[in-house]
Amino acid sequence: NQSVFSCQKTVSNICIRIILDKMTTTLILTIVFIVLNVCIVFGNTPLKVITREHNKRVYNDKGIGIIGGKNTTIQKHPYQASLLVNGYFFCAAVIVDKNYVLAMADCIYGAPPPDIQVRVGSSHTASGGHLYDVESIQTHPNYSRASGPFDLGLIKVKKPIKFSKTVKKVRLATKDLPENTSVVLSGWGFTGSYNDSEFQEATVAGVSRSSCNATYEAYGHYVDATMICASGDNSGPCENDFGDPIVAKNKVYGLFSWAFNCADNEFPAVYASVPGCLDWIKKTIKS
Repeated sequence: NQSVFSCQKTVSNICIRIILDKMTTTLILTIVFIVLNVCIVFGNTPLKVITREHNKRVYNDKGIGIIGGKNTTIQKHPYQASLLVNGYFFCAAVIVDKNYVLAMADCIYGAPPPDIQVRVGSSHTASGGHLYDVESIQTHPNYSRASGPFDLGLIKVKKPIKFSKTVKKVRLATKDLPENTSVVLSGWGFTGSYNDSEFQEATVAGVSRSSCNATYEAYGHYVDATMICASGDNSGPCENDFGDPIVAKNKVYGLFSWAFNCADNEFPAVYASVPGCLDWIKKTIKS
């Protein structure tokens, strides 16, 4: 008996077929799990797994920004910061203290501090505001690139951030985002330019962890207490929106970490949870 597994690549639309012959049940199940995690097929609709790996192509192709969003300004989101590596934007972050910005761990893990700069107070990633050099980078001690939990890190800048009308810190949410509670997503996901893009925002709402897991567990993914789910009405983050915050009443609940497809109502976007890592964040800032 032969089993045929097909995977439609999102970018090239090339269909690769792998023919498996005379394999044990255990090996077949293992390969099924791998295929589902790489390019999941649901009926006839290919699912695109949006993870930090896509950001590696940020300088080679024009990625996609927030879906269903509208242009905004730094005045409305003065806590927002952009992270630059050798002068190029690669992830968003938020100001949580005069000395620290909170970022997605997968954005900064292993990054040499001298190569990173933080831009604050600007609606643009390539100009304006103020640039700060980085003194040190820490990721949550339980974070691992091999898995999704604890996907948060802190960047300490060399000089204290000067606050103003366009530069302010955001408060840390202490409790999970309630189901159906509206939050504002903001970020610079690429909409056409290689090194600068429109600053955009969109409204999304909290999705319960149980509901989120009911969707994702069928595909081998589990949403734990260090993750928060949110979804919009055909709106949400996409490629190159990593680290984009979701905020309500000046409290940051999470930073965009991963999703299936972009702004797909069936698959909520998953954010690294601030309440889920709150003790570590506070302890690190105080130290």
